[in-house]
Amino acid sequence: MFDFRMKLAERVGPGALAGVTIGDWLKLLVQNRFRLHPLFWGRVAFISLSCPFTSLVRHLERGLYARQYRVMPIPPPLFLLGGWRCGTTHLHNLFALDERFGYSNLFQTMYPHTFLTSEWWWLPLLAAMTPRKRWQDNVALSLREPAQDEMALCIMTLRSSMLGWVFPHRFEEYERFLTFEGVPERDLELWKAGFREFLHKLTFKNQGRPSVLKSPYHTARIRLILQTFPEAKFLHIHRHPYEIFPSLCHTMRKVIAAWGVQRLDESTLENRAIETYRRLYAAYFDQVREIPPGRFHDISYEQLSQKPLETLEEAYAALGLPDFRVVKPRIEQYLAELSSYERNKYPDLSPEIKARLRLEWKPMFETWGYEP
Repeated sequence: MFDFRMKLAERVGPGALAGVTIGDWLKLLVQNRFRLHPLFWGRVAFISLSCPFTSLVRHLERGLYARQYRVMPIPPPLFLLGGWRCGTTHLHNLFALDERFGYSNLFQTMYPHTFLTSEWWWLPLLAAMTPRKRWQDNVALSLREPAQDEMALCIMTLRSSMLGWVFPHRFEEYERFLTFEGVPERDLELWKAGFREFLHKLTFKNQGRPSVLKSPYHTARIRLILQTFPEAKFLHIHRHPYEIFPSLCHTMRKVIAAWGVQRLDESTLENRAIETYRRLYAAYFDQVREIPPGRFHDISYEQLSQKPLETLEEAYAALGLPDFRVVKPRIEQYLAELSSYERNKYPDLSPEIKARLRLEWKPMFETWGYEP
């Protein structure tokens, strides 16, 4: 059954554009000149058939709820920063155990326009077709699991470099939305407005609880986030670059195949991985000093793996979060259940790749003291 769900999702699953509206779907098709690979016509058909319904339900949802959620104050969010394959998903799952916080689940990020109206009936139906594990690793996959909000922002604003994973032929064009450097002011304001709209809805859904948000992309957007949510707090996690690189390449290969409507040129993958991470952390190191004192804390993946309770307790204290002792028993139980989890294993990197990473990702080695 697992293989059936996985194959179904790979061929027909909507990927990162599940809840797109018909107008935005047509914009994307025009931008990409309708260049769609036949291998992914099932995905194109799913999105094309569902987006008119999404547009209709979106209008219904706004009529029913907009007046209520738009007046809901947004408590200062906690942003979990860190590049892909650094452990942000694990960290997000740990914080989601604390019922004093809210978070976006996978369904809500897939259907940001309509989840207030559709989650109660559409989620159970969609769950029957959803794989039980992620494509890129052995992490459990569920529509109710915490999920990165980037997919919601991608669908709501069409201003996300995640679109490059759907349309890899225009990867460089969409990559400008990684840092938003040089992007017109109108695009910036549309992104901020979309983000506020999503958090208003999420806060309404979570009964006013502050949101814990996770997205690798936000690592490069600290300045934008502070402009949008001035009281936000940040927890950053980092990992050894040699462990990140093979896992990132594997993830890009798997996820683009599961989300894309165009074929990936495999010869470009390693260069894209290296350049994207370089730009991500160039922006991070440039902006992290702008976070006010008491609202930023940094941990390592190695710390979180070896001493999870101590590391989390220290983070709670450093950021002025609620008493960690309240959630500690739940986290202990969760960690015990994860004891059998098996991480992916990759071949050793070549000397050439290691040398290139030391050059391209030099600030990461130097700042966190990783041995080359």
